[in-house]
Amino acid sequence: MLDTQEPIINPDVLDAARSSLAKISQVKHQRHEEKLADYLNVGCALSSVRKFFPSTRRYGEYIQSELPSAAILNPSLRTHCKWLYEALNVKGAEGRDLLNVLGVADLADYYTANPTVIQRDYWKRQNERGIFRHV
Repeated sequence: MLDTQEPIINPDVLDAARSSLAKISQVKHQRHEEKLADYLNVGCALSSVRKFFPSTRRYGEYIQSELPSAAILNPSLRTHCKWLYEALNVKGAEGRDLLNVLGVADLADYYTANPTVIQRDYWKRQNERGIFRHV
């Protein structure tokens, strides 16, 4: 049987919880922005380097030589970091309408910072709009 009586909770406890939730939300948003910035930094480097290497083998060798820690990211995530950076920063790049398609003014407001998920969501929404990816 449910008790219909209002719970009696110490107002100080509720205030402390509200304050903590606000801090948690702020920290979560900061971490989200930091992750996004990290992914975009990787994407910027990859995009900048790719221009100089028409050969994917030479491009890969250069990345392995100059950014060996990039190996911690799987290859598709590295590619998605580059795609995300270019979508946001390179005129004429695929995905230039990314923010509009995702319905956000700033990517930091999107629910995830993961470039793979962002790209997947972008293409899913594009397909829903009848705009299909040309492979």
